[in-house]
Amino acid sequence: MVREFNVVIEKDEDGYFVASVPALRGCHTQEMLTHKKLKVRALERPEVKAEYDRLEEEFSFLDEFLKARTAAGVSQAEVAERIGTTQIS
Repeated sequence: MVREFNVVIEKDEDGYFVASVPALRGCHTQEMLTHKKLKVRALERPEVKAEYDRLEEEFSFLDEFLKARTAAGVSQAEVAERIGTTQIS
């Protein structure tokens, strides 16, 4: 039997990445990694790489958006305010 679960990855206040599976109570792990190292490690898994490749266009758009925002010197909070929403944490 194959089951699929959503995995949530967050960075805690101490700089650790914490991965959890909300549907599986108590299923979590944490490690001190940079975002770049976390991405490299995740993309070593064929199923993650395939999904990442499938979403490449969306990720490229987000990368360009972040580059433009940074170049303009605008914070995420300012973007949220300008479009009438709140900044997510």
